[in-house]
Amino acid sequence: MFYRLFALFSLIFCSNLYGGDIWLTWQNDPTSTMVISWLSSKETKPAHLFVSYRKYGSEDDSWSKFLSTIIPFPADEDKFICYAELLGLEADTEYEFRIKNNEEIYRFKTAPNTIDKPISFIVGGDTLEDNTSLFKVTNKRAAKYEPLFVAIGGDIAYAVTNTKEDPRRWQKWLEIWFETMRIDSNRLIPIVAVPGNHDVRGGFDRAHKDAETFYALFRSPTRREYTVLRFGTYLSLYLLDSGHAIPVNGVQKVWLQEELKKDALMLHRMAVYHVPAYPSVSTLDQKYCARVRKHWPPIFDKYDLHFAFENHDHAYKRTHPLRNNKVNSKGVVYIGDGSWGTNPRLPIQAPNAQYLAETRSEQQFCYVTISKKKRSIEVVTPDGRVLDKYSQTIKKK
Repeated sequence: MFYRLFALFSLIFCSNLYGGDIWLTWQNDPTSTMVISWLSSKETKPAHLFVSYRKYGSEDDSWSKFLSTIIPFPADEDKFICYAELLGLEADTEYEFRIKNNEEIYRFKTAPNTIDKPISFIVGGDTLEDNTSLFKVTNKRAAKYEPLFVAIGGDIAYAVTNTKEDPRRWQKWLEIWFETMRIDSNRLIPIVAVPGNHDVRGGFDRAHKDAETFYALFRSPTRREYTVLRFGTYLSLYLLDSGHAIPVNGVQKVWLQEELKKDALMLHRMAVYHVPAYPSVSTLDQKYCARVRKHWPPIFDKYDLHFAFENHDHAYKRTHPLRNNKVNSKGVVYIGDGSWGTNPRLPIQAPNAQYLAETRSEQQFCYVTISKKKRSIEVVTPDGRVLDKYSQTIKKK
């Protein structure tokens, strides 16, 4: 059985040599789409590459086929990024797929349309700083939780130092992710990502062109610096750029306010970005933290954001609920701070850090579960210890 496919059809040539590292992401509706991407090397006789796919467990032997779109891999002129965005898929459904010239079959799962049962995903950041073993062990622990997806809050491969970019670090990151982030050996876990300062040439206050590798890997073809993914009517996930390739203020701020305003009836509203407004290691007056705090929390407060996931500081933190920079039971909870694959730092203990409810100098990720009645987090270390738990009960309006 063939499933209807709505997508742009690209007749661009690419190598017929499959690179081996596949990653999944979403740039449109997670309930009905999936973007399958992989790296490919150049050859003297190029050929089209395509994805074959079908519903997992189907008794029909036929496969739907979709030709990939090809874009340059900006960090390495000898490679291409190939991607196929499958559209018109069924919600809450597993599919299997394979890439031409590779007989291995992999799987993915679309998001459900409704939240009839609890849904879980994982959030973390600062994933591969220096030690690949730190990255691998956290990945393997996270995969055991079988999340619907993973949201990565920047400083992904640490491929950028000042203005220099190392393509080998991007490739190593993709290789390790492909090897370790799987469910039942062959079901791959989608990534949604935002940039951090080590993903953008120059780090802060740069332009779109300075983050071209990040966009090619995780945003093509829309290539927007910020976006929102809406999962049915139960989750809006705002993916923001905290001043790296686009300013915190200006068009992004206007857009954020407009999108949050639209989502007044959305059951769960959460944001993911890199630089913390309420840091655990940096001080409140640190330039970039202060800038984020000036522009975004007032909007979060106005439109009742529930969780803001922050990164960058290489520790764990959870704030008290905050509104107007003060503890308030109806406020936003800020969670982070980016220690997935880094050597953790020591959180601050200064008097002006009274906004912090919990801090730890630990590697960790946040396991998030949402339902019709509750939203909750468990903070988990690579060795499986639960550092912190927090939940909010949803009150009927």
